[in-house]
Amino acid sequence: MSRLVSSAWVCSARPEFTAGVVGLIRSQVGWQVLGVSAELAAAAAALRQHPGAFLVFIPPVAGAPQPLDHQTLSVIRSRTLVVAPANPQQWLTGLRLGAVGMVSAAQVTRDLPLALAAVRDGIAWCRIELMPVLTEALDQRGLLTEETPSLEALSVREREVLLLVARGFSNREIAEQIELSVKTVETYKHRVMLRLHLRNRRKLVHLVRRAGWLQASHDPMGWGPEGVAR
Repeated sequence: MSRLVSSAWVCSARPEFTAGVVGLIRSQVGWQVLGVSAELAAAAAALRQHPGAFLVFIPPVAGAPQPLDHQTLSVIRSRTLVVAPANPQQWLTGLRLGAVGMVSAAQVTRDLPLALAAVRDGIAWCRIELMPVLTEALDQRGLLTEETPSLEALSVREREVLLLVARGFSNREIAEQIELSVKTVETYKHRVMLRLHLRNRRKLVHLVRRAGWLQASHDPMGWGPEGVAR
């Protein structure tokens, strides 16, 4: 049976990074690079011909990319992974483009494969220790709110991973318990922490304990009679 192939177009304003990022994408099983450009408009034109493809964008070191028309933005919105230095100005660029993944250029070898796997599954991706940078970027745009999603809004699988993390299990131990790959467990963990606006494991444990999930009588999975009734 043939494996589904995902496609990416690379748009890079930093030639010194281009070859490495292209090679990294091509090294991932089930991924191909359709082409490379230096301008976002050219990338958008290519993506119009490939509706299921993603854009991997490496913005310039300083300043914002050239102004984009609404049509170009509509093409790349929710299809873009940004690889940039971890600073608020660079990540504001990603937010403006509607990025679904933000990868620190300093950790691109480690994190781009994880981000590619996540966005292919429809999951937004950002490493949790970089959340302060993203929070500052949101604050600069006046988009930061105090609202925190409810734990009850999480899926059963998300609750399962969250609870095991809070109980001190490693990613590998969680993967063995619920029969998932370590990479999938890490993706779930990042997704949950992003949704709950949590920056580190200590805050995660505090939130879970405060919700009463660590009590033996509590059923955070929603599998009890009251959970099924909901």
